[in-house]
Amino acid sequence: MGAQIIVLKKVNGKYETAQQENLTDQMDASFKRGAGLIFSPDQHFLYAGNRRKSNEIVAYAVNQETGRLALVDRYAIGVMKTRAFAIDASGHYLIVANVFSNTISQFKRDLNTGKLTPTQIALQRGLPTDIKFIPK
Repeated sequence: MGAQIIVLKKVNGKYETAQQENLTDQMDASFKRGAGLIFSPDQHFLYAGNRRKSNEIVAYAVNQETGRLALVDRYAIGVMKTRAFAIDASGHYLIVANVFSNTISQFKRDLNTGKLTPTQIALQRGLPTDIKFIPK
C-alpha cells in the first residue's frame, strides 16, 4: 500500500486527480499502510490513519472552495496497529481502535483548528477492529 490520499475533481464529466498526499515522508514500505478516513461532522477536516511503524492519525484541513487538503498535524498513537476510528456526535472526540494493542484511545478535537489532544483515556478491549456510534 502506498499510504496516500488522492483528491479527485470532476472536469467535463470525468474525474481527474486534483491532489495526492502521502501520509508519511518515509520511503520505507514498513512505515506505510493506510487505516481509514473520516471527515469531521462539519466536513472541514479529514483524518487519516497510517499503520505499521508510523501508527499515527494524520489531520488535514479541507479547503471548502477547492477541496484541497492542507496538513494540520500528525498524531502518534503510541501503540500497535491503529485500525479504525470514529468521531462522536458532538464532534469533540475522535476514538481510535488499536487492534493489536487491545486498546481504544480517545482524543479531544479542537473544532476550529482540527487539532487533536490525547485525553490519556484508554479502554482495554480484546482486538478492537472498528468503532461505531449508534444514533439516538
